[in-house]
Amino acid sequence: TATDNTAPTLTGILPGGAFGNVCLATAPTAPAVASIAALYTDNCSAVTATLLSSSVTGTNCSWTATYTYSIKDACNNAAAANAVVTYTGGDTQAPTLIGTLPGGVVGNVCLAAAPIAPAVASIAALYTDNCSSITAILLSSSVTGTNCSWTATYTYSIKDACGNAAPNAIVTYTGGDTQAPTLLGTLP
Repeated sequence: TATDNTAPTLTGILPGGAFGNVCLATAPTAPAVASIAALYTDNCSAVTATLLSSSVTGTNCSWTATYTYSIKDACNNAAAANAVVTYTGGDTQAPTLIGTLPGGVVGNVCLAAAPIAPAVASIAALYTDNCSSITAILLSSSVTGTNCSWTATYTYSIKDACGNAAPNAIVTYTGGDTQAPTLLGTLP
């Protein structure tokens, strides 16, 4: 008489590893039990994989997906260790400018009437991100020159919720007095 008491053996390579720039909602799902079973061999019978647990934890910034399988042959011999498949990932992509930053020549405008800095919300709305909301912060504000010629420059930092930063957004307006004096009275 003889009995199969040899457990299945892993002969392939379990999937898993770093998945890169992927949001939590699109983390990989558990591999099919048939594809996990196919990575094992047994001396006498077919190998069966059963998904024991499934866990996806973390945030868009950093997540881990772990799937654990039991591995048995037809004689109920279990592999020495469960098959554990682990994927990691998170948002590594900086926000992307999809609109047009304001600015440019405003023309015949005195220094005191130079445009103020655009609202941070309006600057943030010009960007998109693959996983999260975008925050704009006004870093610097500079209005220089005279009524004859002036420049207003506003610099914003642009980041997503994971701290991925786009190049600073720079909004520049220029202007100055281009109007000649106007005669208001009557010349003598």
